[in-house]
Amino acid sequence: MERQSSALSPASSPLQHHVYTDDLGTEAHGLTLSRQRAQAVSEVLRRYMPRSSFTFKVRGRGESHPAVPNTSEKNRRINRRVVVIYQAR
Repeated sequence: MERQSSALSPASSPLQHHVYTDDLGTEAHGLTLSRQRAQAVSEVLRRYMPRSSFTFKVRGRGESHPAVPNTSEKNRRINRRVVVIYQAR
């Protein structure tokens, strides 16, 4: 993380991270869980990226937009993911 973040220049738009869950449990539970995980990801990223140079946009997406169908444990693991979006100036 430290090596990768040091190669980034301040973004022209917020550094976005979207966190998704699988479809186990209620939709409300998945959304709450993904928001909690998104906040945790933000806290880790802030350790490596100066707050004054980078703004963050955090989104917990729950089970929306699965990468693959939630038909097996293997697929559910794939759907529990973090997507980071970075746009350089």
